[in-house]
Amino acid sequence: MTDSLREMQQAAEPRLRPAVVKPGARTEALSRFLRNGTWRRTIPAGRAGPGSPEMDVVGRVTCERVIDGLWFSCTLEQDLFAGGEKLLTWKSRWVAGWDVAAQEYRAAGFDSNSVAAVF
Repeated sequence: MTDSLREMQQAAEPRLRPAVVKPGARTEALSRFLRNGTWRRTIPAGRAGPGSPEMDVVGRVTCERVIDGLWFSCTLEQDLFAGGEKLLTWKSRWVAGWDVAAQEYRAAGFDSNSVAAVF
């Protein structure tokens, strides 16, 4: 087969182009959850488990759209204090969005206690 014949054959073949997915109404509906913020609370003694002390909590969340705006990702951090002493910083990452293939919302979260949750 000559080069020119090969070029004509390739030009005649249909070309498949991958679909470009853009955020739609279902994705935009999640925008109300894209909030950055902070909080301060007191957890009563025993609320975090038997024998746990009263704890002060200072937390923050930062959210952003990721992967061409199709998903949102939030990073959460929460410092726990008891008697003025910092006990730990809990951290978590959440990703959520509209799954076009499954036709439903999907979310997953992971935290510094080595816990994963899929919704």
